[in-house]
Amino acid sequence: MGASCTAGRCTSAGRAARTAATSARDLLVHTLGITPAEPGYASVRIAPRLGDLAWARGSVPTPHGPVSVEVDGTRVRVDSPVPCEVIR
Repeated sequence: MGASCTAGRCTSAGRAARTAATSARDLLVHTLGITPAEPGYASVRIAPRLGDLAWARGSVPTPHGPVSVEVDGTRVRVDSPVPCEVIR
């Protein structure tokens, strides 16, 4: 069942979808630390902060192609079509 919106009000399904989207963004930006270092993702900064997680992986779409990051313990793997800086 999808979200139903009328006059700016959405059903709980709409709130659930927004919550899921926020969680996905938080994983990419805060946990994997994938952020643009220059406008338009001309270069990327990777600053992973796993906290209690053993590993995490994800991809961010950019105008140049996807930036994929996988963090496992102290190992960081990056597949990026643009230059990137890994900050530990």
